[in-house]
Amino acid sequence: MQIERRSALASVEESLEESFSGRGQLVLASGVIAGGKTRLLAEISRHADESGALLLTATGVREEHDLDLAAICHMAANAPTAASALRKIVELADGNTPSGPGPVRPALDHLVPSVSALLLELARDTPVVIAVDDLHFLDQASLRVLLYLRRRLATTSMLLVLSEWDRPGLPKRPLHADLTRQPDRRIVLGPLSRAEVTHIAAGPGGPPMPAADVYALTGGNPLLTHALAADLRAGQAGGAASGSRTAAGPHYRQAVLDCVSRWDPQLMPVARAIAVLDEHAGPQLAAQLLDLQTEPVTEALWNLTAAGLLTHHRFRHREMATAVLESLPPEDASRLHTHAAELLYEQGAETLDVARHVIASGRVPGRWALRTLRHAADHALAAGDSELAVRCLELAMRNCEDERERRCYRMALIQVAWRVNPSAAARHLTPLQNALRAGELAPRDAVPLIRHLLWQGDRHTALQPMQAISRATSPADARAVAELKLSFDLIYGSRPTDPLHPAGDAPSPSSSGDQWTRALTAIEPLWPQGATEETIRSAEYILQGPLEDTLPEAGAVALLTLCSADQHKRAAFWSTSLYEEAVRRGATTWQAIIGCVRASLALQRGDLVAAEAQASAALDMLSPQSWGVLIGFPLTHLLLANTGMGRHDVAAGFLERVVPEEMHDTVFGLVYLHARGHYHLAVGLPLAAASDFEQCGVLAKARNIDNPSLAPWRNDLAQALLRQGQRKKARRLIEEQLRHPGGRLQPRTRGVSLRLLAAVGSPAERVPHLTESIALLEAADARLELARALADLSQAHREMGDLSQARLLARRADQEAKACHAEVLPTLHTTAVPERSHTRPADQQDGNSMTALSDAERKVAMLAALGHTNREIGHRLFITISTVEQHLTRIYRKLKVRKRTDLLAKIPQPYLSENSDVLDSPPALGERGRLHASSSH
Repeated sequence: MQIERRSALASVEESLEESFSGRGQLVLASGVIAGGKTRLLAEISRHADESGALLLTATGVREEHDLDLAAICHMAANAPTAASALRKIVELADGNTPSGPGPVRPALDHLVPSVSALLLELARDTPVVIAVDDLHFLDQASLRVLLYLRRRLATTSMLLVLSEWDRPGLPKRPLHADLTRQPDRRIVLGPLSRAEVTHIAAGPGGPPMPAADVYALTGGNPLLTHALAADLRAGQAGGAASGSRTAAGPHYRQAVLDCVSRWDPQLMPVARAIAVLDEHAGPQLAAQLLDLQTEPVTEALWNLTAAGLLTHHRFRHREMATAVLESLPPEDASRLHTHAAELLYEQGAETLDVARHVIASGRVPGRWALRTLRHAADHALAAGDSELAVRCLELAMRNCEDERERRCYRMALIQVAWRVNPSAAARHLTPLQNALRAGELAPRDAVPLIRHLLWQGDRHTALQPMQAISRATSPADARAVAELKLSFDLIYGSRPTDPLHPAGDAPSPSSSGDQWTRALTAIEPLWPQGATEETIRSAEYILQGPLEDTLPEAGAVALLTLCSADQHKRAAFWSTSLYEEAVRRGATTWQAIIGCVRASLALQRGDLVAAEAQASAALDMLSPQSWGVLIGFPLTHLLLANTGMGRHDVAAGFLERVVPEEMHDTVFGLVYLHARGHYHLAVGLPLAAASDFEQCGVLAKARNIDNPSLAPWRNDLAQALLRQGQRKKARRLIEEQLRHPGGRLQPRTRGVSLRLLAAVGSPAERVPHLTESIALLEAADARLELARALADLSQAHREMGDLSQARLLARRADQEAKACHAEVLPTLHTTAVPERSHTRPADQQDGNSMTALSDAERKVAMLAALGHTNREIGHRLFITISTVEQHLTRIYRKLKVRKRTDLLAKIPQPYLSENSDVLDSPPALGERGRLHASSSH
């Protein structure tokens, strides 16, 4: 028994004791449907049976309401052998039952006195407990028997326990009212408390259930509570992996259906109407939906509310409504939803609400429904529900008979698909290809088709329609032309020979189209010319526009414009704002593209962890088919971030991913090559890195996208050449980068160039170059590049003998590197090969200090003196870290030093020059890295 219902049982036990002493009692239990009356009677019956009383039970049945003595006959049939005399009643009643179908029986009122006398006779020898459930369904003759007993109960050893359905406002039949007018004890069963619900749901010895969740699912209804507990136990026994402790199962769903079907035939249709109408449910609208009067619907709503299923005319929990809706036959469901849509449309309900019912019905009952679906798609997009927008448009398109109108729905579907899953647009594109080739589509309608071709790398198929669009002169088409040019430039650059950049007199951006079109046109020449004040203003104007009116490509180019101008804080603000807006609106494609830009910003400021997380999330948002050639965008950032953190195996895994061949002839192919080159540089493959960076240069010039903010390939190639000892070629490239417009204007790029210039310069030139580099990188908030410049300056001071300053700079470089989660080594000795010296070996200059060391110890000493960690030394020399530590212990003892920072003074520069092969030996590669490097080149 439930915790708080034990008092009810105790009350009945008192009545039972009174009856046993010859003072018969009537106990009446009342409650709502599925309120626990039957369970209480079962517990009372068990207790009475254990006490030695003669137990007689019966249940009222709706279908036997007009069958005289039906309940008494059930009582007699279920009676133990001690009450065999009652079987005479069954025989008598059956003998009066005519042959033929159906439970038809003539009136048996004349048997009531003899049946009643027989029951009273039984109570003379032994206490009798008569328990009758669902009194409200009893036939008239059985009620007369109970009333006869009630009037003679006081002097008998009989206990009557009756239960009835509590339905306020509904008049009782006279016999029923007379029988229950003054019970000796009345038990009113209300809903279970939260404590009771939690206790039952937890089960014996089980963990406590979340009371709020379980109560929301049951409303304190005992039947639902026990059914939910059964589902929970079944889930636990079966090792449910869903993680949900309150997930409704088959027992629960069946209990919901029992609540709305077993007690009153009117409850089920009303429950279905409420489930269909959902938030619009109410007595009047539900009655209209069912074509019923309001009164019976209101009564059914009261009963369902009292039973804990409804609150404010709506189902308490979505699981309840789902169980009811799933019980609807498809035809009935379609009919109800269609009628609900018509009623709501007539009442002027919200467009989205009407459209949901039209979609649920699967029918379009008229032209009004087509218009509703089209408007609802726009509202759904504005609310961020792209899935609902697609369903609206697809249903409208299937049911539209006009071909031109159907084409409009298809174009709208393509626009929606681009927001959430570009590859999903493909199935809608094919029917429009002929119209595109025939020139029957307006430029605005042709843009999504051409964008799809461009994203998939199919420039040749897109050539003809692009040329046609570029010749459009209508002001209404100007924006479509500008958007398409922007998409083209982002993917392929702005080569003057491309169809969207025709030679000849073109209208000035400032004099054609509206302000939005002029802004789109102004940021087109970003890549070859770099950012200007005009492009920055235009970029921010675009970023302030509504998300639904802007292509993701336009937003990306606008953000990259700010990055190119080193407006990183403004770019970060707008990228965060756009990303959050895209999340709210469910614009997945926007989230993916802007996520890549955010990863780029994180890389530029040296936040490798954030860059990796953002690029990884962006990559997972779209399928490879949806990314098309743009997949190089997230892969580039994942390569750079993991390479910078020293996670070379992870980076190699991304290099193994299959990418479209067409990607290599795009802007994203350029940045992908740039990232791959840095991976090869990091794993000690300078020749492979140089090949990648040289290809970057070729592609940047060919596509007119030679902008250092995109890929500073000259600096990159210079680093690869330094690794090979080609200092003169490296210097020429660095100086060329410093003269490049982008290199002059961008502090970050210029700071890196100066750091590399210091590596190829004389010792006297290094400090000023590095000092200026550090100032520029600090201003640009480029922490990873700053760490590298600080490490180089530390090494320069160390070589000049200023060990105190070197240590200070080394600590600061280490702090910056740790903040970036990166490993930073000095450029001066990890990239540059010192010029050979013709002076005598260091061991001859410094006595026998170096000769005291073995060959292995000398190599370890040199690398340790130059700032390499034990792990890096082990990688370079192919020995374990433990062996490195043992070598260092002996080196310190032989050279009479206490720490590695004192080693450089014992190993002069000429000795390092004579043994530069040790410094330039590549680190050890894992088997996976070697295989990839060999297969790539």
